Amino acid sequence: MKAQRHKGTKAQEYETVDDSISILLAARNEEHNILRCLQSLDNLDYPKDKLQILIGNDASTDKTAEIIKHFIAGKNHFQLIEIQEQTENLKGKANVLAQLSHLATGKFFFYTDADIEVPTSWINAILPAFTENIGVVIGCTLIDGNNAFHRCQGIEWLMALALIKQLSDVKIPVTGLGNNMAILAEAYWKVGGYESIGFSIVEDFTLFHAIIKEKYDFKQLFQADVLAKSAPPESLYHYFHQRKRWITGALESKSALLLVGLFQAMALPILILIAFFNWQMALTLWAGQALIQSVFTITQLVKIKQVRLIKYIFPLQLYSLVFPCLVFIFLLMPTKINWKERIY
Repeated sequence: MKAQRHKGTKAQEYETVDDSISILLAARNEEHNILRCLQSLDNLDYPKDKLQILIGNDASTDKTAEIIKHFIAGKNHFQLIEIQEQTENLKGKANVLAQLSHLATGKFFFYTDADIEVPTSWINAILPAFTENIGVVIGCTLIDGNNAFHRCQGIEWLMALALIKQLSDVKIPVTGLGNNMAILAEAYWKVGGYESIGFSIVEDFTLFHAIIKEKYDFKQLFQADVLAKSAPPESLYHYFHQRKRWITGALESKSALLLVGLFQAMALPILILIAFFNWQMALTLWAGQALIQSVFTITQLVKIKQVRLIKYIFPLQLYSLVFPCLVFIFLLMPTKINWKERIY
């Protein structure tokens, strides 16, 4: 099916049921991940007659479209949309989601990515968070791989989300989460959709803050029943480009979390400098920081029911010391972002 623009951009033009859901999914060259994602969406504990799953194939050059077509055959709540045109000034994922939005009929738009496995409880756990004036609800995601490096990435990301949760509880908005987020369709159209918001390499952040500027409230959830699992970057090359994309988006958004990231990036060179004069002091500072981080991490892993990851606490300390510094160096290099075989 080819994407066609919906007439009008106002939520009230849709005839929606109060609990109808549209899931919007952009897919580009995800032949290794897409089947796991589709299976998890099909297993959702939610009535299929109230569920619309729109998948935008973004000019994939692998077997992504073929896998999708085979899986959704006979499943009327799934639709595959071939994204063949560019909407105004949009590109990449923002372009796909903008076009899918014009086909969406749900009262709520749920967003995830093609490399994500959502829990069966995903929709039922998020919907109750839409209390009065809530326009956007953010879930949480775990990078889930099969080695210590992947596990450390997963814990690092979970702890970032735990920090964002603490800030959101005191009504400080930080960011959206494009692979685990739900919004009121009414709120999406009130801001004019992605066409009005414009292109950003962090489309989830721009949509999140555009909705908040329209005086909608938000909620960040940090609980096991909304925890989705993400495939890790395929290689160190993809890892560094992923991080560069995230940081570029944070710079664009002037996020306060940049200060946390800068502190992490500078920790290793600062400790090396201190050790040059007094290695005992450097070791004491690192041990103190590691202890504080470990206590916070263990507390949050228990809360999110991921105690299996506690055994990676020590590797995490080494990871947290070395890789933020390497990412910072990569950020300074004159290398453009390569994401999904597109250059940004």
